[in-house]
Amino acid sequence: MKQGRLEEAEPLITRAYTITIGKYGEEHRNSLWSMQALIGLRIQQKRYEEAETLYLKLIKGWSRMVGKDYYETLRANNELGALYVEQARYIEAEPLLRATSEECTVKLGKQDRVALSSANGLGVLHMRQGRFDGAEPLLLQAAEGRTLKFGADDWRTLESLNDLIALYDSWNKPEEAHKWRAKLGAASGVATPK
Repeated sequence: MKQGRLEEAEPLITRAYTITIGKYGEEHRNSLWSMQALIGLRIQQKRYEEAETLYLKLIKGWSRMVGKDYYETLRANNELGALYVEQARYIEAEPLLRATSEECTVKLGKQDRVALSSANGLGVLHMRQGRFDGAEPLLLQAAEGRTLKFGADDWRTLESLNDLIALYDSWNKPEEAHKWRAKLGAASGVATPK
């Protein structure tokens, strides 16, 4: 799937999901992991309605199995929020991302990967709505936290740096955008234009 060979991946992932559900039922750890793989496929295929339906089942399954504040439940909530942001469904995304961010910060700490992802997602949401003052601290938190947790050249860190650049470009703050472009260039090994 990571190689873009969706036509080949679809029958394999769909079959694995069907077999796993048949063997264990919908609310079993193996079934939920198989469902997660199918969601990833549906998102890559841009079949967002199907992905959303599966996310809701996934969240329900994890919530029943281990609780709503369990890591995997929080992660699924965060990913559903990100899917809503991708579709510009901000009214649905914001409370989900905000609640997930707060819950992760309390339960897992501010530097947890899901807490950082939620902060980044919420920052992107604010940026896309033109709420730059609200976006900035969230995107800074995500970029700094991801740099510390994963390193400067990790894809999650680079995503946060790109989001900060987009924020400052949208906000008409070219000096700040340039500063973060330089950090992005250093992290990714690419020269930054002056």
